[in-house]
Amino acid sequence: MDTSRPEPQLSALYQELILDHYRRPRNKGTLEGATHSVALNNPLCGDEIDLQLRLEGDVIKDVRFIGRGCSISQAAASMMTQVVKQRRLADALALAAKEKPDYMINLATLTGACMVALGPSVGGLFSNDQSLADQLMRCARETGERLWQLPLVKEYREHLKSNVADMKNIGGSHGGAITAALILEEFVDHIPWAHLDIAGPAFAESGMGICPKGGTGFGVRTLLKFLSTV
Repeated sequence: MDTSRPEPQLSALYQELILDHYRRPRNKGTLEGATHSVALNNPLCGDEIDLQLRLEGDVIKDVRFIGRGCSISQAAASMMTQVVKQRRLADALALAAKEKPDYMINLATLTGACMVALGPSVGGLFSNDQSLADQLMRCARETGERLWQLPLVKEYREHLKSNVADMKNIGGSHGGAITAALILEEFVDHIPWAHLDIAGPAFAESGMGICPKGGTGFGVRTLLKFLSTV
């Protein structure tokens, strides 16, 4: 019996998004009167991507992570939703890094671990650049959004080591928000970057502060404030 599984394919929508990015004319810095340009990468996908890669020990290798050539081993099939998010975020970050921007900021409802640490009303902030982190924290305070900076603990990279790939997709049972952020950091190419884990405050079970019940758009006020200051 043939037990091999076919090579997973990116969804047609996602492939089209990537191709569209490269088809568009690159007019960075040429808009009349503009002093800054802002690009948005929104990698849309469903959790059904790569259905064959659900077994523990599977290795994702090829240029899914654009220009990075990184391989990741499947460490826990039960965490597939987070895994899909991480992989699509890695794609988006690697794609954005090719443009060599001044800053990269991503927002993601990424980990339950961040909710365990900070509860449902506070977002976690990770950054490889303290100046950028300080600016975002100040903007969050001024707009009434609750952010708390969490560390990128370099020693936790040990938990991501794999015997069969460059890294694992899950870093163990503790510090999951940190190890998830460390995975993303691998794809930012040393560009000043911030990751906002908004798993808790992205959706409110009841009205809270400046947000009604339901989807809150958490982080948008902070980003708009930040863009108004750069």
